[in-house]
Amino acid sequence: MSDDNLAPAAEPPTPNFEEHEGDRYLYVGAVSEEQQKHGQAVGNVLQYRYLGEKDGVLALEQVTEDGRLIGKLHCQRDCRIMKFTSGDYISRIPFGGDSIAGAAMADAINGLLEPVKTPPPPVMTKRIPPQFFGTWQSDVSECGTGLDAKVVSVAGGVLSFYESSLQVSSVEVLSPTRVKVTGPLTDEENTTQAMTYTLNLSVGRLTVNDDAVQRLRCPNRSAALE
Repeated sequence: MSDDNLAPAAEPPTPNFEEHEGDRYLYVGAVSEEQQKHGQAVGNVLQYRYLGEKDGVLALEQVTEDGRLIGKLHCQRDCRIMKFTSGDYISRIPFGGDSIAGAAMADAINGLLEPVKTPPPPVMTKRIPPQFFGTWQSDVSECGTGLDAKVVSVAGGVLSFYESSLQVSSVEVLSPTRVKVTGPLTDEENTTQAMTYTLNLSVGRLTVNDDAVQRLRCPNRSAALE
């Protein structure tokens, strides 16, 4: 058979997303008349993550720049009408047309989006790892004086602050340098409440709940802390 009689190969589908950053796909919307009136020449950027397919239903989630969930989009592989949910709000969107949601769903149906990888289960323990041990202060010249209100003392089973102390119930190990510590916190008035604190080590400095205070470890830390 002559090659002239062969049917031409089908062109692969063209992605609708403009850019791909990690597990996010960025789509640029059309410019509305209102936006044109205000001099806006480029549409808004919407971000989607592909959650994969289950029982013939494809799912995406729309997220903000900082990763917060806006809503989820669902449709079957032979999609005609998409379902968008955000909390208790539900809406139906026709598949096709010029909607960004439809463009993202079409990319998912055409196999152009990679599903979000399921993160491994967190590592849980009952003690803070030893690399966090010590007394940490914003000014090491005040170590041992009791004058630094930002002081944090870390031991395996206790997390102590200036006027309060937490007995460790559980520790979620996020990485070798980042942990979430949970337990009952007792303050100077002997009031107790459940609290969670995130400890982060970076370049030899400790931060708590990602605050702006950069604490250094006091020298000659007590062996009792270990």
